Amino acid sequence: MRPWVLLMLLVIPMLVVGQEVQFSHEGGFYAEPFSLSLSGSGTNTIRYTLNGSEPTAIAEKYTEPIAMTERAFSHSDIFRLQNAAPEFWYAPDTVEHIIVVRAALFDDARQRVGPVTTQSYIIGSLLGRSIGLPVVSLCVDSADLFDYDSGIFVPGRHYDPADPNSHRTGNYYMRGREWERTAHFAYFEGGMQRVGQTCGVRIHGISQRNKPQKAMTLYAREEYGKKKFEYPFFGNRPSKKYKRLVLRSFQATRPYTSDGVHDWLCQRLADPLKCDNLASRPVLLFLNGEYWGIYFLEEKPDEHYIERLYGIDDENVTVVENWYLAENGDQQRWDDFHSRLLTIDATCAADSAWLAGEVDIDAFIDYMLLELFIANADWPANNVRCWASEGRLWRFVFYDGDYTLNDRWFDRYANLVCDDTAVSYPTSPHATLLMRRLLENPTWRRRSAERLQVLAGSYLSYGRCKDLLEEISTLLEPELAAQVARFNTPTSEKEWRDDLELADDYLMRNAFRITEDYLAFLGLGAETLTVDSTRLKVMPNPTVGDALLLIRSEWGRDCTVTIYNAVGEVQRTFGHVLHPGTNIIRLPHMAPGAYYIKVDGFPRGVRWVTVK
Repeated sequence: MRPWVLLMLLVIPMLVVGQEVQFSHEGGFYAEPFSLSLSGSGTNTIRYTLNGSEPTAIAEKYTEPIAMTERAFSHSDIFRLQNAAPEFWYAPDTVEHIIVVRAALFDDARQRVGPVTTQSYIIGSLLGRSIGLPVVSLCVDSADLFDYDSGIFVPGRHYDPADPNSHRTGNYYMRGREWERTAHFAYFEGGMQRVGQTCGVRIHGISQRNKPQKAMTLYAREEYGKKKFEYPFFGNRPSKKYKRLVLRSFQATRPYTSDGVHDWLCQRLADPLKCDNLASRPVLLFLNGEYWGIYFLEEKPDEHYIERLYGIDDENVTVVENWYLAENGDQQRWDDFHSRLLTIDATCAADSAWLAGEVDIDAFIDYMLLELFIANADWPANNVRCWASEGRLWRFVFYDGDYTLNDRWFDRYANLVCDDTAVSYPTSPHATLLMRRLLENPTWRRRSAERLQVLAGSYLSYGRCKDLLEEISTLLEPELAAQVARFNTPTSEKEWRDDLELADDYLMRNAFRITEDYLAFLGLGAETLTVDSTRLKVMPNPTVGDALLLIRSEWGRDCTVTIYNAVGEVQRTFGHVLHPGTNIIRLPHMAPGAYYIKVDGFPRGVRWVTVK
């Protein structure tokens, strides 16, 4: 390359930087209002906006410092614009604001001569409260969001009220690059802006597209200025570079539940398992300066995710969605694998050896057991992604744990091995084929039972589940009032706490029954494993104040439970009606100490528990 060409490459970026508007204050958290000064080069005119849109030649001309007070809030009130199907639409009377300033330089011909510079300011005294979570400020031209023809947030011209499935029509259900819009993404943590860059934004997912609080995918592209989002967003990931990020809405679990935490909790349960899963963290979103509620910033399970985790070039990765379509890579590899899977006999040594040479069996067992443990009602006919590359076996990525932690209305074991050709959702014979082949093999069937016993006593234990549930509820509780006011989801803080109690109740009961239920499902007796089959059991032991007492009874009967302290003094006594099978009784609010628990009418009917 000639020297003068190199010189031009060096000069052009310097000229662009020189045309940027300079801000007297960096974006971030501030306790009190202040005056913001803008400056530019030469005789160019600075024009700016306060509503999140890019400044044009008719935008406000900068003539004096901008007072960072309520007067600088956006007055576009986009929260009042209908961005959902009519049956789901909800708008509050008002919303909280941060201040977003977007500025650019224009010449005498009113042509923009430099890039748009964007800064967001979170001012504590204007909010009237503190914020403990990281903040995302997303700025998108209002027309790109709400225009009837091209806005990605509205029912718009693609909404068809005459369609029997009208709730699944609308601009927000359009997909592809054509429906990607330009945005400015800023990420704040620890009081400082950590990321600030232009990116692409699309609506994400399926069921939440027609709701007011939508999920979105963010795309870093060279054409926007940077090819990656560069920051260690997730403490459990070493990576600092992300090609795509997802903003998963708190509303995603509606109407299944209103607690909003299921996916995060299930992802954390998956962290130490052998299968792949997604990093996630709660954040607050402000859209064009207006409060848009609690979101979870999350990885996107695509080829770039595999490249980041395993160092495999994304062009060499095959990623398959829902047992059919290769979203990336070699469709033929998947088709050949699945065709052979249809014909094998998993009890045959040669066929089982072939399958072990195609699938990471231990990782798949963990993946299958996790989905079974959380009772995913939107799986396995949906929310399945697996991947492989040259020299690497098929592995599965756990994602989308929203419709989980409740098995009251479906049989999760039947779901796992469905072979009824009349069924297509949430399970199907096509979707259960790999599970059925694995469980047909006696060695793998027993291995899965043994692995579940290990997991139920460790990574999936009630103690760990409860700790994670308390961790996320503690993080989110200060934000619930604002989330309720903005989206009416949940409808109240009480509803949220009630739904958390339901999740906790499921996890508690699941911890006791999952191993024995799975053994029964497999047709294995408890004597084949080291399962605790005693009549009485206390869990967790030791505990931190709330214990669970398991009583197995062969018949229905009344019993009396008595709790003694270490010196034999009665601390609590109560009657309980037992039902045939496994009964679980909560023992809440126990002070620190050692206790003996006696259940009358049972041989060796004494158990002890230590409370820390």
